[in-house]
Amino acid sequence: MAVMADDRTFRGGMNIRVDGLRSERLNASIPAARLRVSDDGLELWTNSIAIPARYSSVDYRKREICEVFRSRGPGLSGVGIETVDGLTQYFWTFRADRVLAELASRGYAMDKTRVPNPLALVDRPWAFSRRRTE
Repeated sequence: MAVMADDRTFRGGMNIRVDGLRSERLNASIPAARLRVSDDGLELWTNSIAIPARYSSVDYRKREICEVFRSRGPGLSGVGIETVDGLTQYFWTFRADRVLAELASRGYAMDKTRVPNPLALVDRPWAFSRRRTE
């Protein structure tokens, strides 16, 4: 996604679903992640050297976002992003009101506050069972 002069970038943490990794979700603690908001879409990324670049970001066009909402997790507050492909990505921040106001001003569909299932936010190694050989 091209960076435009009127884009707004916020600093925080993230919890995103990334295809191709052994784990189901990737977490970056506050302040290691960024959320770029534009009229065209959103980009969520981290520059952590511990994460391969091809897995360190997600971006969506505005038409690919169903809705955004305030999210309250265990000890965290932030913004959830629900996409048309059924995924929910999270941006953790101490300034959720500012992020939500920016999203609302750009016409993103808003929904009520949600509390994510804590098990949905962590890597679940038991979800990757070994194949049985018979």
